[in-house]
Amino acid sequence: MSVQTSQWVLFGYDLRGLWQSFRGAWREVFWAQGAPVRKLIDEPVALQAPDGSVELLGVGGDDIAANAILLPEDTVLSKSLNVPRMAGVAPSQVVANEVVAASPFGSDDTAYGWRVLDSDAAKLVVGVAIASKSSVMSYVHQSRPSAAAKAIEIWAMVGGQHIVLSGFGEYERNTRYRRRLQKAAVLVSCALLLLVMALAVPVAYKYYDLAATQAAYNNIQQQAKDIVQLRTGLATANQYIDELNSTEMSVSKPMFVLNLLSDKLPDDAWLTSFEQEGGSVTIDGVADNGAALMQEISQYPSIQNVRAVSGIRKVGKSDEKERYSFAFTVAEGTPDAE
Repeated sequence: MSVQTSQWVLFGYDLRGLWQSFRGAWREVFWAQGAPVRKLIDEPVALQAPDGSVELLGVGGDDIAANAILLPEDTVLSKSLNVPRMAGVAPSQVVANEVVAASPFGSDDTAYGWRVLDSDAAKLVVGVAIASKSSVMSYVHQSRPSAAAKAIEIWAMVGGQHIVLSGFGEYERNTRYRRRLQKAAVLVSCALLLLVMALAVPVAYKYYDLAATQAAYNNIQQQAKDIVQLRTGLATANQYIDELNSTEMSVSKPMFVLNLLSDKLPDDAWLTSFEQEGGSVTIDGVADNGAALMQEISQYPSIQNVRAVSGIRKVGKSDEKERYSFAFTVAEGTPDAE
């Protein structure tokens, strides 16, 4: 047993039904007789009743280009059909099949029209009007002898609503309506474009303003970063300077002390030990009179805090020399000797 498939079937669903549904929705809103959009922009029609009176239908100015004749009820076969709302079921196809089945006229002599009279979520109520083309032309010739059947629209009344029969003068009005619909679409598109632009311009301005603000913020942030780096470098340099100054203050200046001792020590005195750390000096040596030497050094203006490290004691075979040991501080700011 072979299984037939169609290129229009996807997961068991006929995609052609989507197109039919779209066409049906388009017709109900924009194209069908009595459609909401068509009522607004279609041109008015001068409809001549069987009694000869003329009624102006539709909206518009005084420039009337469409004329129609309303057929008497006894010349029209009217029907009402219930068409289910199903995907893939086009009302036009249902109406065409019904006209073929119900028309008492030949296929070449049959004229018909249809429109949706009522609708709900489940079905459409479609009104159908069927007439003989030869009878219609005869009636048009009697009503308007100077008018051609192709220049006048043929209407019928079904269920209290007007139905336009196809194949007569409605083509010209449909062509003009199509142009109006296209112009309306262009105008609506332009209006939407202007609306989008009106909304987009402030957004774009705010975007560029935000971008400029962000760029300025990034620039300031970079400048602040550079300033912080400079300040950090300056603080590090100041710390190095402080350390250098502290090191300089703590550096020993032995030339001043050595010159002083060379000047104050008598020829028969000498040093056995000399220690200096910064401004603190400790000396050991041998002299004839250690106490006098200590007293003489303490009189020098740049020498402070002269103190004995150990007691003075006699040295030598005949005790003619004294061993001394004392410490003192060189005052801050004392220049070193060149």
